[in-house]
Amino acid sequence: MSIPSIYDLSEVDSISFIGYADSVGKTKANIRLSEKRAKTVYNFCKHQFEDIAYTINPLGEGPHFIDSINRRVDLILHYAPPDVVVNDISVNEDPNCFFVDIDALKYCNIRTIQKKRKEYVQIESLIHPHFKEVQLYYRSNKSSGASQYHRVRWKRTKTGRLWWKKERYVSTIPKDSYEKFRFFTLKEPPCDGCKEDLLALDTVILTITENMPDLFLMNNLQSRARIFAIDKYRIRVPREYVDLTDTYYLNYSAMNDLPSIEWFTRKRKRFSDYYFADIEVRNNNLPYISKNYKSTICRNVWDAPVYYGLGCRQFGFRLGYHLSLESGLLRSNDSLLGFVGTGFIHSSNRTYTSAIAGINTNRGFYGSLRFSYYVMSIPLTKTFGNAQWSEPSQQRIYSYSRVYLGTELRNSFNQSDVAFLEGNLHLGLTYTNTSFSRWYPMFYLHGGIANDFLNQISTRSYLFIQVGLSINIHGKIRIN
Repeated sequence: MSIPSIYDLSEVDSISFIGYADSVGKTKANIRLSEKRAKTVYNFCKHQFEDIAYTINPLGEGPHFIDSINRRVDLILHYAPPDVVVNDISVNEDPNCFFVDIDALKYCNIRTIQKKRKEYVQIESLIHPHFKEVQLYYRSNKSSGASQYHRVRWKRTKTGRLWWKKERYVSTIPKDSYEKFRFFTLKEPPCDGCKEDLLALDTVILTITENMPDLFLMNNLQSRARIFAIDKYRIRVPREYVDLTDTYYLNYSAMNDLPSIEWFTRKRKRFSDYYFADIEVRNNNLPYISKNYKSTICRNVWDAPVYYGLGCRQFGFRLGYHLSLESGLLRSNDSLLGFVGTGFIHSSNRTYTSAIAGINTNRGFYGSLRFSYYVMSIPLTKTFGNAQWSEPSQQRIYSYSRVYLGTELRNSFNQSDVAFLEGNLHLGLTYTNTSFSRWYPMFYLHGGIANDFLNQISTRSYLFIQVGLSINIHGKIRIN
């Protein structure tokens, strides 16, 4: 087996062997099978490109409906971009201090490749000012046993496919250096870094594990709201950016026990490039996706980084009791009544409860106790949780519409008007905009069937319709 001669391999920068499997068996078993299949093809072809870097990408179940076609390996030839800027500095003398830059790892995707029968780590990073402002180094070993420091060389090029084809920084460093030191910065004394002799092969570096957001992953995923599951969202991530040997976590703020993400695949061809996961909203906040990073105790402490993509966005109402101002217009049994009032509300992702007292258009009293249960939520802005697949946005404006079922008990009276005590069941629709910092308006329209317990309006049940505006103040009310 060999690569056809019609392809010019002299300018190839790297080759990807992408292994697939059929739909039989579990996901992890298919991943292992597709990896074995890709390595087998590589072993047959490696005599043609001994000096070319390559990657083994096991993707598991293939995209085709016919299983026999899915039992295959695809080869992708990657050519080097013409405009590569290389800054390489070798340092043969030990510095006085060094720091492992663990913060930079959050912006990176790491994969292992082989070149000239040696293992390297290929790093893809977000285009972030950090990589221009900070000089990063790695260590390499010569055949003579001596060691050197090299500055990490970054290529700015487009990687990925479809919607995740973007410009990124790409670099390659020896795997043994990365596993021991990651990449690090150098500094003259005095400093609080480590002072071990990095050039000595027997240097012992103490390691730690720290859970941090995976900013690269969060900037290369799409999400979609699950309309009938208000507190659930589905995300999809390109398979090449998920390492199934790692555990990914949903990092909700102020939590010690982090739930792990359960990745799954879907059988349709258009979903074959992705891993999917369902995530939950807790306390109206969406989580960061995080994983455990290995580092050393000699690490940089930079200013708090800017988080991209996901990250504790507000969805819907804030939990707790809030002050509310409400006005509305009610039509029932051929009569029209307007009102304006104030009161308190309590809300969650699924329920809305309000208690309102005020005056009606006949200058009499109006009071209402209402409970609503949301059965459907439809996002209307392109932020995280759109109804269609979309990339997360830093935009904080969020508006949506909800369908709800509800019940209400209300009373209205004055000296000259007929009083009533009404109970009703209704179906309604709301529109909410949470773009304001301290308050948000909610427009609603609902209608249904009502009954007057005092038999003043009618002795029978009757239909009604109501439209209104509720302005909810974010300030929470403490109830002792």
